[in-house]
Amino acid sequence: MRVGTPWTSYLNRSVNLSATLSVATPSIFLLTVDRRYCKRKKRDQSALALNQSEFSQLCGMVCMSDYPLPSVRSTSKRFGYVASIVTVIVCFAVWLLLPVRPNFQKTLLAEGTTVVSLSGSKLEPGLGFPHPPLIHVDGEFLIAVPESAVGLTIESRLFKLSVDSKTALRIVARSREAGEQVQVLYGHVTVAKNYQSSSTAPDQLGAGEISMVNRSIDLMEKETLKPAELHALREAFRGYGIVQTAPT
Repeated sequence: MRVGTPWTSYLNRSVNLSATLSVATPSIFLLTVDRRYCKRKKRDQSALALNQSEFSQLCGMVCMSDYPLPSVRSTSKRFGYVASIVTVIVCFAVWLLLPVRPNFQKTLLAEGTTVVSLSGSKLEPGLGFPHPPLIHVDGEFLIAVPESAVGLTIESRLFKLSVDSKTALRIVARSREAGEQVQVLYGHVTVAKNYQSSSTAPDQLGAGEISMVNRSIDLMEKETLKPAELHALREAFRGYGIVQTAPT
């Protein structure tokens, strides 16, 4: 008798013992084994249609080692499919949890100012730039004016900003919206209204300050950024690769 695994050897001994008791007993045992075998092969319908001659051959078997044991390949394939599905689900979940950075364009102006324009934003240098150093903006921008620059004038629909050298600021000025805002990471910005108003006094912004304007109610107000907002602004400049950093 062929030597197999401990489980196969046990079945071999059981069949040999059953064969010595009666003719019917090994047939019942083999039917049980055949049922288990067909369950493992249920996708293959031909395994369920064993003809009489094949059944007779099974009944005449004495050594179970001659009976083909269920292959582990189908189990391995199923495990591979499950592992692939789990991997796809995990990757999709990680992708959903990752912060999404909007499309942007990074521009270096002639006088050294770095401008990051977020998706849908429009940047237009004034006639003869950088003499005078004037740009027109519509959208959302991160701007860093180097120390070597003489300064920069920025005009939006509602704002006119006079930016000193060595200044970093964020502008949210979309022409389709009623309000605009400017945040200063470091440096100094003079903020004035760029439309006819009964109140024309400008705001003077320093590091960590914000100015907001709403034309529908003709109101401009100045506030101080919260620590979390200031941290987010600093990380935005770092995240977009703007080399200038806030003074410590």
